[in-house]
Amino acid sequence: MDDPDATRGLGHGASELLDCAVVEARRLADDLILLRLAPPRRFDAEPGQFAMLRPTAPRGIALLGRPMSVLGAGDEASFLIRRCGQGTEALAALRAGDRVAVLGPLGRGWGSPATGAAPVLVAGGVGLAPLLFAAREMAGRGLRARVLYGARTASQLVLTDDAATVAALEVATDDGSAGHHGPVTELLEPALRAAGGAAEVWTCGPEGMMERVARIALGAGLRCKVSLEARMACGRGLCLGCARLDATGAPRYVCSDGPVLDAELVYPGAWAGGGGV
Repeated sequence: MDDPDATRGLGHGASELLDCAVVEARRLADDLILLRLAPPRRFDAEPGQFAMLRPTAPRGIALLGRPMSVLGAGDEASFLIRRCGQGTEALAALRAGDRVAVLGPLGRGWGSPATGAAPVLVAGGVGLAPLLFAAREMAGRGLRARVLYGARTASQLVLTDDAATVAALEVATDDGSAGHHGPVTELLEPALRAAGGAAEVWTCGPEGMMERVARIALGAGLRCKVSLEARMACGRGLCLGCARLDATGAPRYVCSDGPVLDAELVYPGAWAGGGGV
């Protein structure tokens, strides 16, 4: 291709457009759906990557794909869907046997924690999906992460049994109905102290939560990665609709430069270069 931007987002694994059958669309909470899909061939995504999902026969509406973090990959592909608009409502309405067009895997994932690091994964809401995927992969390599998981109320804490199987799980709710009463970020500093300076922090969830996590971690001189969310039309860096200025003022594209980025690139002034918690 003559246009260098035309290849943006294509170099992070073998992304392709797949016609997938719905295996299960299970309601986990009022607005949260576990979507399990059967792809025509193995879906080899890495933790932190995403896919663009679109029902192939939406009911009376034309839709672009919606970006969704991968919850699980392999012979099946799974996603945690939060109903929050027309596109996600269409995905939530799917039933076993329906078809979904899946473009993926896309973007840059978490990678691997540094040798000797103690991974601390901080999730808010559906931000659990890419972090639970990562925790499963770590557990398969004999590394047990600590997962801090927050939600508004107990009914919004989903897949906790799965998380507790592969990680040391702590939960927080805003209303105190389960676990710590308060934001999940209040669990972070004790977790970092327990890690004894070996922690590496990964986070995905609401923007305010991620920024607070990043400032705590970076202020302590620890490595921190964040997984960003953005509206996008293509997922491959062609539309340039998911641009975000980094700490230097340069554009970063969530779909291709991310969604996972080093936190110091995202939150200006957060890096302290040392210190403690």
